[in-house]
Amino acid sequence: MKRTVTLLAFTLLCEILYCQTDISALYMQLQRGKTNELIEILSPMVKDSSLQDSEIIALLGDAYKGQNDYAKALDCYNRILLYDTENRRALESTAEMYTILGELSKAVANLEILYGLDSNNLRVANKLASIYQSGTNYRNAINIYRKLYTKNVNSYNTAKILGDCYWLIENSDSSLYFYHRADYLNGKSTVTKLTLSQILYIQKDFNSAKIFASRGVELDSSNIQLRRQLGNCHYKLEEYKEALPHFNYLTAHKDSSATLLRKIGAIHYFLGMSDTAIPYLRLSISKDSLNSETHYYLAASLNQIGKREEALSAFQTALLLMQPDPQVVYMIQNQMGIALGALKRYEESYDSFRQAYEYNPNDLKLIYQMAMAKGEQKGEKNLKEAQVLLERYLKALDEKGTTPDKDEIYLKYRSEWFLGRIKEELFMMEKR
Repeated sequence: MKRTVTLLAFTLLCEILYCQTDISALYMQLQRGKTNELIEILSPMVKDSSLQDSEIIALLGDAYKGQNDYAKALDCYNRILLYDTENRRALESTAEMYTILGELSKAVANLEILYGLDSNNLRVANKLASIYQSGTNYRNAINIYRKLYTKNVNSYNTAKILGDCYWLIENSDSSLYFYHRADYLNGKSTVTKLTLSQILYIQKDFNSAKIFASRGVELDSSNIQLRRQLGNCHYKLEEYKEALPHFNYLTAHKDSSATLLRKIGAIHYFLGMSDTAIPYLRLSISKDSLNSETHYYLAASLNQIGKREEALSAFQTALLLMQPDPQVVYMIQNQMGIALGALKRYEESYDSFRQAYEYNPNDLKLIYQMAMAKGEQKGEKNLKEAQVLLERYLKALDEKGTTPDKDEIYLKYRSEWFLGRIKEELFMMEKR
């Protein structure tokens, strides 16, 4: 009897070892990509509705997945769940198939079951959080990523993704914290440097934005996005000489957008190179004829090189196109006043300076310019108006309470000299 039991046990052991060897061989077939052979071997076995060997059914599902036949693979994994609702391998595999097939809600449902069974499974946690994120359920994604982050505060990817999610829910403080953390963890990441620069730029912290963009360019000088970002930072900080090489790099790499051409043209204008600014600005207008800023810089450049009539036409176009921004109207009317004065159209020049002053009464120089426009016109009435304006200007300078700059010292001298001349002329008129 004892011998019979021992023989039976030995036979069972051999069968177990044989099955394990057979399964291992099947897995080897899968790893070698022999999915057709596997399907031929396993599909007849799985057709038996009484089969409940989850390993065999899952293996067939894997073979179908290897052939990108995701629907049949899903059927296999779901079959396991019919009799084993908490089978973790099947739950994870069905979630993967549902994700590929675009049925995200079903993928989430299975992953939530898995996450409930084992919240320490990092792979499952990452998959669930990733689907939450792709489905714009950012707060649920953040809850999982925060737990993952506490388990490993040195994970660059988790920190970066948290930065992404917080930015998408408009929590800029937390977003910046995690982007800074990600950048610290991976100092060679141009992605985080670009993102940090872009966020700080939106927040109008242009100096900090420039620092991160500059560090990114140091790592990868051929990165178009970083070069554009650094150029934009310099441009906002009015560091035009520093911005120009970056914008020129973009044009050399096939960027000929209206926005870029406008900025290059504006830089040439600001640097006193109006003759070279004009071609860029004209080309920008040919691509976007409705941008009032481009028309303004074109008009200002034409004005600077003495093409007054063309400048006036461009200024008028800018005024017609622009939104009612007081600062822009002030700038245009001021420039138009200068152009009209140079053309000796003094009454129109006065009117432009007057309108500019209405939009920016803090610019005292406009009072002086109005006085000059009136003083250049003949007649006692115009001279008296010029006199009143000059006296008003000199009084405003005295009441300003700050040390005058070089321009103000010169204009004060000119005002006093011109005021004396006007009084002389008015006195002579009274004598006559």
